[in-house]
Amino acid sequence: MKKILQLIILLFSFQQLASAQFKVLAEGPAFNEPEEGFGRLLLLKNGGTVLTHIHREQKEGIEVQIYNKEHVQTAIKHIVARPGGNYDHESVNNIFEINGDLTILITALIEKKPTLFRMIVNATTGELTKMEKIAEAGKQKIDRNHPLRNPFLVRKDPLNDYYAVAISHDKDETWSDERIEVVLYNSRHAEISRARYAAADNKYSLLQLHDLVVYNGGTVGLLGYGDYHNDATNRREGHLVLMKLEKNEHTLMLTEPGIMKGHQIDGGIIRHNPVTGKLILLGCALVNDEPAPKTKKKAGELEVIRKQYLAFAAFANPTAMNIEKTFDVFPTEASERSKKLYKCNCHYHGMPQNLFLNADGGFSIVYEDLFAEHYIAPKVGTANQMGDLNEVMLRDVAVSTFDRDGVIKTSTLIPKEHRLEPSWLENFYHSRRDNTGNELLGGLQFKSFSYLNSGNKNYILLNDTERNIDELKVGKKIPIIGVGKCDAFYYPVDGKNTLPDRQYLFENEKRNYKLAAFTISDYDQVNNIYVTMQIETKTRGKNTKIIWLRP
Repeated sequence: MKKILQLIILLFSFQQLASAQFKVLAEGPAFNEPEEGFGRLLLLKNGGTVLTHIHREQKEGIEVQIYNKEHVQTAIKHIVARPGGNYDHESVNNIFEINGDLTILITALIEKKPTLFRMIVNATTGELTKMEKIAEAGKQKIDRNHPLRNPFLVRKDPLNDYYAVAISHDKDETWSDERIEVVLYNSRHAEISRARYAAADNKYSLLQLHDLVVYNGGTVGLLGYGDYHNDATNRREGHLVLMKLEKNEHTLMLTEPGIMKGHQIDGGIIRHNPVTGKLILLGCALVNDEPAPKTKKKAGELEVIRKQYLAFAAFANPTAMNIEKTFDVFPTEASERSKKLYKCNCHYHGMPQNLFLNADGGFSIVYEDLFAEHYIAPKVGTANQMGDLNEVMLRDVAVSTFDRDGVIKTSTLIPKEHRLEPSWLENFYHSRRDNTGNELLGGLQFKSFSYLNSGNKNYILLNDTERNIDELKVGKKIPIIGVGKCDAFYYPVDGKNTLPDRQYLFENEKRNYKLAAFTISDYDQVNNIYVTMQIETKTRGKNTKIIWLRP
Protein backbone atom coordinates (compact mmCIF):
# COMPACT_ATOMS: atom_id res chain seq x y z
CA MET A 1 0.00 0.00 0.00
CA LYS A 2 2.84 2.32 0.90
CA LYS A 3 4.58 1.65 -2.43
CA ILE A 4 1.35 2.34 -4.34
CA LEU A 5 0.95 5.66 -2.51
CA GLN A 6 4.55 6.60 -3.32
CA LEU A 7 3.96 5.73 -6.97
CA ILE A 8 0.83 7.91 -7.07
CA ILE A 9 2.75 10.83 -5.53
CA LEU A 10 5.58 10.32 -8.03
CA LEU A 11 3.19 10.28 -10.99
CA PHE A 12 1.40 13.37 -9.70
CA SER A 13 4.72 15.20 -9.31
CA PHE A 14 5.71 14.17 -12.85
CA GLN A 15 2.45 15.56 -14.23
CA GLN A 16 3.00 18.85 -12.39
CA LEU A 17 6.50 19.17 -13.81
CA ALA A 18 5.40 18.12 -17.27
CA SER A 19 2.71 20.78 -17.31
CA ALA A 20 5.36 23.52 -17.18
CA GLN A 21 6.47 23.07 -20.80
CA PHE A 22 8.30 26.39 -20.95
CA LYS A 23 11.93 25.61 -20.13
CA VAL A 24 13.45 27.85 -17.44
CA LEU A 25 16.85 29.04 -18.70
CA ALA A 26 17.84 31.18 -15.73
CA GLU A 27 16.56 33.07 -12.70
CA GLY A 28 17.88 36.38 -11.42
CA PRO A 29 18.36 37.40 -7.78
CA ALA A 30 15.36 38.47 -5.72
CA PHE A 31 14.50 42.18 -5.39
CA ASN A 32 11.67 44.34 -4.12
CA GLU A 33 8.64 44.27 -6.40
CA PRO A 34 8.15 47.56 -8.31
CA GLU A 35 4.56 48.54 -7.49
CA GLU A 36 4.24 52.04 -8.96
CA GLY A 37 5.42 54.02 -11.94
CA PHE A 38 6.27 52.32 -15.22
CA GLY A 39 8.28 49.22 -16.08
CA ARG A 40 9.81 47.56 -19.12
CA LEU A 41 12.02 44.54 -19.79
CA LEU A 42 14.17 44.65 -22.91
CA LEU A 43 16.26 41.88 -24.47
CA LEU A 44 19.35 43.38 -26.12
CA LYS A 45 21.06 42.36 -29.35
CA ASN A 46 24.15 41.20 -27.43
CA GLY A 47 22.03 38.77 -25.39
CA GLY A 48 21.82 41.01 -22.35
CA THR A 49 18.67 42.16 -20.56
CA VAL A 50 17.64 45.49 -19.03
CA LEU A 51 14.82 46.11 -16.56
CA THR A 52 13.84 49.79 -16.49
CA HIS A 53 11.66 51.05 -13.63
CA ILE A 54 10.58 54.68 -14.03
CA HIS A 55 9.08 55.97 -10.79
CA ARG A 56 5.94 58.07 -10.92
CA GLU A 57 7.32 60.73 -8.59
CA GLN A 58 10.16 62.83 -9.97
CA LYS A 59 12.23 62.68 -6.78
CA GLU A 60 12.44 58.87 -7.02
CA GLY A 61 14.07 58.92 -10.47
CA ILE A 62 14.72 55.78 -12.53
CA GLU A 63 16.05 52.35 -11.54
CA VAL A 64 17.96 50.27 -14.11
CA GLN A 65 18.93 46.60 -13.62
CA ILE A 66 21.34 45.13 -16.19
CA TYR A 67 22.03 41.43 -16.88
CA ASN A 68 24.63 39.98 -19.29
CA LYS A 69 24.06 37.29 -21.93
CA GLU A 70 24.59 34.59 -19.27
CA HIS A 71 21.65 36.21 -17.40
CA VAL A 72 23.91 37.29 -14.54
CA GLN A 73 23.16 40.66 -12.96
CA THR A 74 26.08 43.02 -13.67
CA ALA A 75 24.80 46.46 -12.64
CA ILE A 76 22.09 48.29 -10.73
CA LYS A 77 21.89 52.02 -11.36
CA HIS A 78 19.72 54.73 -9.83
CA ILE A 79 19.29 57.67 -12.21
CA VAL A 80 18.31 60.77 -10.24
CA ALA A 81 18.07 63.26 -13.11
CA ARG A 82 14.79 62.88 -14.93
CA PRO A 83 12.57 65.23 -16.95
CA GLY A 84 9.42 66.93 -15.71
CA GLY A 85 7.30 66.45 -12.61
CA ASN A 86 5.23 63.47 -11.51
CA TYR A 87 4.08 61.22 -14.34
CA ASP A 88 0.54 60.40 -15.43
CA HIS A 89 -0.98 57.57 -17.49
CA GLU A 90 0.76 56.80 -20.81
CA SER A 91 3.83 58.87 -19.96
CA VAL A 92 6.52 56.49 -21.27
CA ASN A 93 6.22 56.53 -25.05
CA ASN A 94 8.88 54.00 -26.00
CA ILE A 95 11.97 52.17 -24.78
CA PHE A 96 14.26 50.57 -27.35
CA GLU A 97 17.89 49.79 -28.14
CA ILE A 98 20.00 51.80 -30.57
CA ASN A 99 23.77 51.28 -31.00
CA GLY A 100 23.91 49.19 -27.84
CA ASP A 101 22.37 51.95 -25.73
CA LEU A 102 18.95 52.28 -24.16
CA THR A 103 16.76 55.01 -25.67
CA ILE A 104 13.87 56.18 -23.48
CA LEU A 105 11.19 58.57 -24.76
CA ILE A 106 9.21 60.14 -21.90
CA THR A 107 6.36 62.64 -21.82
CA ALA A 108 6.55 65.12 -18.96
CA LEU A 109 4.10 67.93 -18.15
CA ILE A 110 5.82 71.32 -18.21
CA GLU A 111 3.37 74.12 -17.29
CA LYS A 112 0.48 71.84 -18.39
CA LYS A 113 2.17 71.26 -21.76
CA PRO A 114 3.02 67.65 -22.68
CA THR A 115 6.74 67.74 -23.48
CA LEU A 116 8.71 64.85 -25.01
CA PHE A 117 12.20 64.12 -23.70
CA ARG A 118 14.77 61.67 -25.03
CA MET A 119 17.12 59.94 -22.59
CA ILE A 120 20.15 57.89 -23.68
CA VAL A 121 21.32 55.33 -21.10
CA ASN A 122 24.45 53.19 -21.37
CA ALA A 123 23.13 49.61 -21.46
CA THR A 124 26.34 48.27 -19.91
CA THR A 125 26.76 50.60 -16.92
CA GLY A 126 23.30 52.12 -16.56
CA GLU A 127 24.75 55.64 -16.68
CA LEU A 128 22.65 58.45 -18.18
CA THR A 129 24.70 59.85 -21.06
CA LYS A 130 22.28 62.42 -22.50
CA MET A 131 18.85 63.90 -21.86
CA GLU A 132 17.18 66.48 -24.10
CA LYS A 133 13.80 67.95 -24.98
CA ILE A 134 12.78 67.10 -28.55
CA ALA A 135 9.10 68.15 -28.85
CA GLU A 136 6.17 69.79 -27.09
CA ALA A 137 2.42 70.11 -27.67
CA GLY A 138 -0.37 72.41 -26.47
CA LYS A 139 -1.74 72.63 -22.95
CA GLN A 140 -4.18 70.03 -21.66
CA LYS A 141 -6.76 69.98 -18.91
CA ILE A 142 -5.70 67.08 -16.69
CA ASP A 143 -7.50 65.93 -13.58
CA ARG A 144 -8.95 62.78 -12.00
CA ASN A 145 -11.53 62.31 -14.74
CA HIS A 146 -9.37 63.58 -17.62
CA PRO A 147 -6.02 61.74 -17.60
CA LEU A 148 -3.21 62.68 -19.93
CA ARG A 149 -3.96 61.97 -23.58
CA ASN A 150 -0.46 61.60 -24.85
CA PRO A 151 0.02 63.64 -28.07
CA PHE A 152 3.25 61.83 -28.99
CA LEU A 153 3.59 58.55 -30.84
CA VAL A 154 7.00 56.92 -31.22
CA ARG A 155 7.80 53.92 -33.40
CA LYS A 156 11.07 52.27 -34.41
CA ASP A 157 11.78 50.30 -37.58
CA PRO A 158 12.09 46.66 -36.38
CA LEU A 159 14.72 45.94 -39.05
CA ASN A 160 17.08 48.91 -38.46
CA ASP A 161 17.68 51.88 -36.16
CA TYR A 162 15.51 54.54 -37.81
CA TYR A 163 12.66 55.79 -35.65
CA ALA A 164 9.92 58.39 -35.96
CA VAL A 165 8.05 60.74 -33.63
CA ALA A 166 4.57 61.97 -34.53
CA ILE A 167 3.10 64.96 -32.69
CA SER A 168 -0.57 65.89 -32.49
CA HIS A 169 -0.51 69.64 -31.96
CA ASP A 170 -3.32 71.24 -30.01
CA LYS A 171 -3.76 74.98 -29.59
CA ASP A 172 -6.50 75.50 -27.04
CA GLU A 173 -6.56 72.60 -24.55
CA THR A 174 -9.20 70.75 -26.56
CA TRP A 175 -8.82 67.93 -29.05
CA SER A 176 -10.80 69.65 -31.80
CA ASP A 177 -7.98 71.41 -33.64
CA GLU A 178 -5.24 68.85 -34.13
CA ARG A 179 -2.39 69.09 -36.60
CA ILE A 180 0.11 66.32 -37.28
CA GLU A 181 3.87 66.80 -37.31
CA VAL A 182 6.25 63.93 -38.11
CA VAL A 183 9.99 63.75 -37.42
CA LEU A 184 12.33 60.97 -38.60
CA TYR A 185 15.61 60.21 -36.79
CA ASN A 186 18.56 58.02 -37.76
CA SER A 187 20.72 55.74 -35.60
CA ARG A 188 22.73 58.75 -34.32
CA HIS A 189 19.49 60.41 -33.14
CA ALA A 190 19.94 63.06 -35.80
CA GLU A 191 16.86 64.54 -37.45
CA ILE A 192 16.76 63.70 -41.17
CA SER A 193 13.15 64.52 -42.09
CA ARG A 194 10.42 66.75 -40.69
CA ALA A 195 6.99 67.54 -42.12
CA ARG A 196 3.72 68.96 -40.83
CA TYR A 197 0.13 68.76 -42.03
CA ALA A 198 -1.62 72.13 -41.96
CA ALA A 199 -5.33 72.44 -42.76
CA ALA A 200 -6.23 74.38 -45.90
CA ASP A 201 -9.64 75.47 -47.20
CA ASN A 202 -11.26 74.15 -44.02
CA LYS A 203 -10.11 70.63 -44.89
CA TYR A 204 -9.49 68.31 -41.94
CA SER A 205 -9.90 70.72 -39.09
CA LEU A 206 -9.64 67.57 -36.96
CA LEU A 207 -6.91 65.07 -37.76
CA GLN A 208 -6.41 62.21 -35.32
CA LEU A 209 -3.38 59.96 -35.57
CA HIS A 210 -3.93 56.30 -34.66
CA ASP A 211 -0.64 54.60 -35.56
CA LEU A 212 2.54 54.84 -37.60
CA VAL A 213 5.15 52.45 -38.97
CA VAL A 214 8.76 52.99 -40.09
CA TYR A 215 9.91 50.75 -42.94
CA ASN A 216 12.23 50.38 -45.95
CA GLY A 217 15.10 52.19 -44.27
CA GLY A 218 13.46 55.49 -43.46
CA THR A 219 9.91 55.71 -44.86
CA VAL A 220 7.17 56.62 -42.38
CA GLY A 221 3.57 55.49 -42.97
CA LEU A 222 0.74 56.85 -40.83
CA LEU A 223 -2.87 55.82 -40.26
CA GLY A 224 -5.37 58.40 -39.07
CA TYR A 225 -8.85 59.82 -39.15
CA GLY A 226 -9.74 63.16 -40.72
CA ASP A 227 -12.87 65.14 -39.92
CA TYR A 228 -13.94 68.29 -41.75
CA HIS A 229 -16.91 70.51 -42.55
CA ASN A 230 -18.39 70.00 -46.02
CA ASP A 231 -19.71 73.39 -47.14
CA ALA A 232 -21.77 71.83 -49.93
CA THR A 233 -23.77 69.63 -47.55
CA ASN A 234 -23.32 71.85 -44.46
CA ARG A 235 -22.36 68.88 -42.31
CA ARG A 236 -19.24 67.33 -40.86
CA GLU A 237 -17.71 64.38 -42.67
CA GLY A 238 -14.96 61.98 -41.73
CA HIS A 239 -12.57 59.74 -43.63
CA LEU A 240 -9.84 57.23 -43.01
CA VAL A 241 -6.58 58.84 -44.11
CA LEU A 242 -3.11 57.55 -44.90
CA MET A 243 0.02 59.68 -44.79
CA LYS A 244 3.62 59.10 -45.83
CA LEU A 245 6.95 60.80 -45.20
CA GLU A 246 10.03 59.75 -47.16
CA LYS A 247 13.59 59.96 -45.86
CA ASN A 248 15.20 63.39 -46.46
CA GLU A 249 11.84 64.85 -47.52
CA HIS A 250 9.81 67.59 -45.81
CA THR A 251 6.33 67.04 -47.20
CA LEU A 252 3.59 64.77 -45.87
CA MET A 253 1.76 62.91 -48.62
CA LEU A 254 -1.92 62.44 -47.62
CA THR A 255 -4.46 60.17 -49.31
CA GLU A 256 -8.06 59.11 -48.67
CA PRO A 257 -8.11 55.34 -49.25
CA GLY A 258 -11.84 55.24 -49.97
CA ILE A 259 -12.89 52.66 -47.39
CA MET A 260 -15.11 53.19 -44.35
CA LYS A 261 -16.35 56.51 -45.72
CA GLY A 262 -18.61 58.40 -43.36
CA HIS A 263 -17.58 56.28 -40.36
CA GLN A 264 -15.83 57.58 -37.29
CA ILE A 265 -12.57 55.64 -36.98
CA ASP A 266 -11.89 55.21 -33.27
CA GLY A 267 -8.71 53.18 -33.51
CA GLY A 268 -6.37 51.37 -35.85
CA ILE A 269 -2.90 50.02 -36.53
CA ILE A 270 -0.62 49.93 -39.56
CA ARG A 271 2.10 47.35 -40.23
CA HIS A 272 4.60 46.81 -43.04
CA ASN A 273 4.94 43.21 -44.20
CA PRO A 274 8.56 42.76 -45.40
CA VAL A 275 7.70 39.48 -47.15
CA THR A 276 4.94 40.86 -49.39
CA GLY A 277 6.09 44.48 -49.34
CA LYS A 278 2.52 45.60 -48.54
CA LEU A 279 1.07 47.68 -45.74
CA ILE A 280 -1.56 46.01 -43.55
CA LEU A 281 -4.30 48.23 -42.13
CA LEU A 282 -6.50 47.10 -39.25
CA GLY A 283 -9.08 49.30 -37.55
CA CYS A 284 -12.46 49.73 -35.91
CA ALA A 285 -15.27 52.07 -36.96
CA LEU A 286 -17.94 53.30 -34.57
CA VAL A 287 -21.40 52.00 -35.48
CA ASN A 288 -23.69 53.39 -32.78
CA ASP A 289 -22.63 57.02 -33.08
CA GLU A 290 -25.97 58.45 -31.92
CA PRO A 291 -25.41 60.22 -28.59
CA ALA A 292 -27.27 58.82 -25.59
CA PRO A 293 -29.82 61.14 -23.98
CA LYS A 294 -28.26 63.25 -21.28
CA THR A 295 -29.59 62.53 -17.82
CA LYS A 296 -28.31 63.62 -14.47
CA LYS A 297 -26.76 60.66 -12.72
CA LYS A 298 -27.03 60.15 -8.98
CA ALA A 299 -24.46 58.72 -6.61
CA GLY A 300 -24.23 54.97 -6.86
CA GLU A 301 -25.67 54.82 -10.38
CA LEU A 302 -23.87 52.71 -12.94
CA GLU A 303 -23.58 53.73 -16.57
CA VAL A 304 -22.42 50.94 -18.88
CA ILE A 305 -20.57 52.21 -21.93
CA ARG A 306 -20.93 49.55 -24.60
CA LYS A 307 -20.01 51.10 -27.93
CA GLN A 308 -20.59 49.01 -31.02
CA TYR A 309 -17.77 48.80 -33.53
CA LEU A 310 -17.19 47.33 -36.96
CA ALA A 311 -13.74 45.89 -37.64
CA PHE A 312 -12.10 46.38 -41.03
CA ALA A 313 -8.81 45.33 -42.62
CA ALA A 314 -7.04 46.01 -45.91
CA PHE A 315 -3.76 45.77 -47.79
CA ALA A 316 -2.33 49.06 -49.06
CA ASN A 317 0.34 49.94 -51.60
CA PRO A 318 3.27 51.48 -49.68
CA THR A 319 4.19 53.78 -52.56
CA ALA A 320 0.83 55.12 -53.75
CA MET A 321 -0.79 54.68 -50.30
CA ASN A 322 -3.99 53.33 -51.87
CA ILE A 323 -6.05 50.25 -51.04
CA GLU A 324 -5.37 47.08 -53.01
CA LYS A 325 -7.65 44.66 -51.19
CA THR A 326 -9.97 44.46 -48.19
CA PHE A 327 -10.56 41.26 -46.23
CA ASP A 328 -12.78 39.96 -43.44
CA VAL A 329 -11.29 39.48 -39.97
CA PHE A 330 -14.24 38.19 -37.93
CA PRO A 331 -13.12 35.08 -35.94
CA THR A 332 -16.02 32.83 -36.93
CA GLU A 333 -14.72 29.58 -35.42
CA ALA A 334 -13.92 31.28 -32.11
CA SER A 335 -17.38 32.84 -32.10
CA GLU A 336 -19.04 29.46 -32.65
CA ARG A 337 -16.93 27.98 -29.87
CA SER A 338 -18.02 30.81 -27.58
CA LYS A 339 -21.69 30.03 -28.24
CA LYS A 340 -21.11 26.39 -27.37
CA LEU A 341 -19.09 27.18 -24.23
CA TYR A 342 -21.60 29.63 -22.76
CA LYS A 343 -24.67 27.90 -24.21
CA CYS A 344 -26.06 31.05 -25.85
CA ASN A 345 -26.71 32.39 -29.34
CA CYS A 346 -24.63 35.54 -28.80
CA HIS A 347 -21.73 35.94 -31.20
CA TYR A 348 -18.26 36.93 -30.03
CA HIS A 349 -18.07 40.67 -29.23
CA GLY A 350 -14.30 41.10 -29.17
CA MET A 351 -12.54 43.57 -31.44
CA PRO A 352 -8.99 43.39 -32.86
CA GLN A 353 -6.34 44.63 -30.45
CA ASN A 354 -3.06 43.76 -32.17
CA LEU A 355 -1.46 42.20 -35.25
CA PHE A 356 1.69 40.06 -35.40
CA LEU A 357 3.65 39.22 -38.56
CA ASN A 358 4.80 35.68 -39.32
CA ALA A 359 8.00 34.67 -41.10
CA ASP A 360 6.12 33.23 -44.11
CA GLY A 361 4.30 36.50 -44.81
CA GLY A 362 1.15 35.48 -42.99
CA PHE A 363 0.03 37.15 -39.79
CA SER A 364 -1.99 36.71 -36.62
CA ILE A 365 -4.68 39.00 -35.20
CA VAL A 366 -5.56 38.96 -31.51
CA TYR A 367 -8.97 40.17 -30.33
CA GLU A 368 -10.37 41.02 -26.91
CA ASP A 369 -13.87 41.73 -25.61
CA LEU A 370 -13.41 45.15 -23.98
CA PHE A 371 -16.09 47.34 -22.48
CA ALA A 372 -16.26 50.09 -19.87
CA GLU A 373 -18.43 50.98 -16.92
CA HIS A 374 -18.81 54.53 -15.65
CA TYR A 375 -19.70 54.80 -11.97
CA ILE A 376 -20.93 57.94 -10.24
CA ALA A 377 -19.80 58.00 -6.60
CA PRO A 378 -19.49 60.62 -3.83
CA LYS A 379 -16.04 62.10 -3.51
CA VAL A 380 -14.10 61.04 -0.46
CA GLY A 381 -14.75 63.33 2.52
CA THR A 382 -17.68 65.15 0.97
CA ALA A 383 -21.42 64.87 1.34
CA ASN A 384 -22.77 66.20 -1.94
CA GLN A 385 -19.91 66.47 -4.42
CA MET A 386 -19.76 63.78 -7.08
CA GLY A 387 -16.79 61.90 -8.47
CA ASP A 388 -16.39 59.55 -11.43
CA LEU A 389 -14.93 56.06 -11.45
CA ASN A 390 -14.00 54.30 -14.67
CA GLU A 391 -13.80 50.51 -14.80
CA VAL A 392 -12.83 48.42 -17.80
CA MET A 393 -13.66 44.75 -18.30
CA LEU A 394 -11.22 42.73 -20.40
CA ARG A 395 -13.02 39.54 -21.33
CA ASP A 396 -12.44 36.66 -23.73
CA VAL A 397 -9.50 36.71 -26.15
CA ALA A 398 -9.55 35.25 -29.65
CA VAL A 399 -6.65 34.57 -32.02
CA SER A 400 -6.95 34.19 -35.80
CA THR A 401 -4.16 33.26 -38.19
CA PHE A 402 -4.14 34.44 -41.82
CA ASP A 403 -2.09 33.57 -44.87
CA ARG A 404 -0.21 36.28 -46.75
CA ASP A 405 -3.30 36.99 -48.91
CA GLY A 406 -5.53 37.74 -45.94
CA VAL A 407 -7.40 34.41 -45.94
CA ILE A 408 -8.23 33.25 -42.43
CA LYS A 409 -6.85 29.79 -41.59
CA THR A 410 -7.55 29.15 -37.89
CA SER A 411 -9.43 30.79 -35.04
CA THR A 412 -9.07 30.09 -31.32
CA LEU A 413 -10.99 31.19 -28.21
CA ILE A 414 -9.30 31.93 -24.86
CA PRO A 415 -11.84 32.58 -22.04
CA LYS A 416 -10.97 35.07 -19.30
CA GLU A 417 -12.23 38.12 -17.43
CA HIS A 418 -10.04 40.79 -15.86
CA ARG A 419 -11.47 43.90 -14.20
CA LEU A 420 -9.39 47.09 -14.11
CA GLU A 421 -10.17 50.12 -11.97
CA PRO A 422 -9.40 52.89 -12.58
CA SER A 423 -8.80 52.42 -16.28
CA TRP A 424 -9.29 54.32 -19.52
CA LEU A 425 -8.21 51.56 -21.90
CA GLU A 426 -9.63 51.74 -25.42
CA ASN A 427 -9.47 49.58 -28.53
CA PHE A 428 -5.94 48.77 -29.74
CA TYR A 429 -4.45 49.49 -26.31
CA HIS A 430 -2.58 46.20 -26.69
CA SER A 431 -0.80 47.45 -29.81
CA ARG A 432 -0.05 50.86 -28.28
CA ARG A 433 1.67 49.31 -25.27
CA ASP A 434 4.22 47.49 -27.45
CA ASN A 435 7.69 48.61 -26.36
CA THR A 436 6.31 51.32 -24.08
CA GLY A 437 6.83 51.52 -20.35
CA ASN A 438 3.71 49.87 -19.01
CA GLU A 439 2.00 51.27 -15.93
CA LEU A 440 2.52 49.56 -12.57
CA LEU A 441 -0.57 50.40 -10.56
CA GLY A 442 -2.72 48.38 -8.14
CA GLY A 443 -1.96 45.07 -9.83
CA LEU A 444 -3.11 46.25 -13.27
CA GLN A 445 0.23 45.09 -14.70
CA PHE A 446 -0.85 41.50 -14.05
CA LYS A 447 -4.05 41.79 -16.07
CA SER A 448 -4.69 41.72 -19.83
CA PHE A 449 -2.64 39.13 -21.77
CA SER A 450 0.41 38.59 -23.98
CA TYR A 451 0.78 36.80 -27.30
CA LEU A 452 3.96 34.93 -28.17
CA ASN A 453 4.54 34.53 -31.87
CA SER A 454 7.26 31.85 -31.94
CA GLY A 455 6.93 30.38 -35.40
CA ASN A 456 4.90 27.17 -35.42
CA LYS A 457 4.27 27.40 -31.67
CA ASN A 458 2.20 30.38 -30.62
CA TYR A 459 0.86 31.09 -27.15
CA ILE A 460 -1.48 33.29 -25.15
CA LEU A 461 -0.16 34.03 -21.65
CA LEU A 462 -2.26 35.41 -18.81
CA ASN A 463 -2.76 35.35 -15.04
CA ASP A 464 -5.87 33.67 -13.63
CA THR A 465 -7.17 31.71 -10.68
CA GLU A 466 -6.84 27.94 -10.84
CA ARG A 467 -10.52 27.73 -9.84
CA ASN A 468 -11.41 28.76 -13.39
CA ILE A 469 -10.02 25.48 -14.65
CA ASP A 470 -13.13 23.76 -13.32
CA GLU A 471 -15.48 26.73 -13.78
CA LEU A 472 -14.79 26.92 -17.52
CA LYS A 473 -15.72 23.27 -17.96
CA VAL A 474 -19.34 24.26 -17.25
CA GLY A 475 -19.28 27.56 -19.15
CA LYS A 476 -18.62 29.81 -16.15
CA LYS A 477 -15.71 31.95 -15.02
CA ILE A 478 -14.66 33.89 -11.95
CA PRO A 479 -13.81 37.55 -12.72
CA ILE A 480 -10.33 38.57 -11.61
CA ILE A 481 -10.37 41.70 -9.46
CA GLY A 482 -7.49 41.03 -7.06
CA VAL A 483 -4.54 38.94 -8.27
CA GLY A 484 -3.18 37.74 -4.94
CA LYS A 485 -4.36 34.17 -5.52
CA CYS A 486 -3.64 33.90 -9.23
CA ASP A 487 -1.05 31.97 -11.20
CA ALA A 488 0.53 32.43 -14.62
CA PHE A 489 -0.91 30.20 -17.37
CA TYR A 490 -0.33 29.69 -21.05
CA TYR A 491 -2.56 28.43 -23.86
CA PRO A 492 -1.00 26.82 -26.95
CA VAL A 493 -2.46 28.36 -30.10
CA ASP A 494 -1.73 25.88 -32.88
CA GLY A 495 -5.02 25.79 -34.77
CA LYS A 496 -5.75 22.22 -33.72
CA ASN A 497 -8.23 23.16 -31.01
CA THR A 498 -10.62 26.11 -31.01
CA LEU A 499 -10.62 26.01 -27.17
CA PRO A 500 -7.20 24.73 -26.02
CA ASP A 501 -6.42 23.58 -22.49
CA ARG A 502 -4.42 25.87 -20.27
CA GLN A 503 -1.12 24.92 -18.65
CA TYR A 504 0.80 26.41 -15.72
CA LEU A 505 3.70 28.56 -16.92
CA PHE A 506 5.68 27.78 -13.77
CA GLU A 507 5.69 24.67 -11.62
CA ASN A 508 2.58 25.03 -9.49
CA GLU A 509 3.20 24.42 -5.81
CA LYS A 510 -0.11 24.38 -3.97
CA ARG A 511 0.97 26.62 -1.12
CA ASN A 512 2.38 29.39 -3.33
CA TYR A 513 1.06 31.53 -6.18
CA LYS A 514 3.29 32.56 -9.08
CA LEU A 515 2.29 35.56 -11.17
CA ALA A 516 4.06 37.01 -14.20
CA ALA A 517 4.10 40.66 -15.23
CA PHE A 518 3.31 39.86 -18.85
CA THR A 519 2.60 43.49 -19.75
CA ILE A 520 6.27 44.50 -19.24
CA SER A 521 7.86 41.33 -20.67
CA ASP A 522 9.89 40.89 -23.87
CA TYR A 523 10.44 38.14 -26.43
CA ASP A 524 13.41 37.49 -28.74
CA GLN A 525 11.91 35.58 -31.65
CA VAL A 526 15.28 34.87 -33.30
CA ASN A 527 16.77 33.15 -30.24
CA ASN A 528 13.40 32.00 -28.87
CA ILE A 529 13.91 33.55 -25.41
CA TYR A 530 11.13 35.05 -23.32
CA VAL A 531 11.89 37.19 -20.27
CA THR A 532 9.38 38.17 -17.60
CA MET A 533 9.17 39.30 -13.99
CA GLN A 534 7.82 36.63 -11.66
CA ILE A 535 6.17 37.46 -8.34
CA GLU A 536 5.81 34.47 -6.04
CA THR A 537 3.38 34.95 -3.16
CA LYS A 538 4.29 32.90 -0.12
CA THR A 539 2.78 32.58 3.33
CA ARG A 540 5.50 34.94 4.56
CA GLY A 541 5.71 37.63 1.90
CA LYS A 542 6.70 37.85 -1.75
CA ASN A 543 9.67 36.87 -3.87
CA THR A 544 10.26 38.90 -7.05
CA LYS A 545 12.82 38.02 -9.71
CA ILE A 546 13.52 38.05 -13.43
CA ILE A 547 13.10 34.70 -15.22
CA TRP A 548 14.26 33.72 -18.70
CA LEU A 549 12.23 31.02 -20.46
CA ARG A 550 12.29 29.12 -23.73
CA PRO A 551 8.86 28.15 -25.18
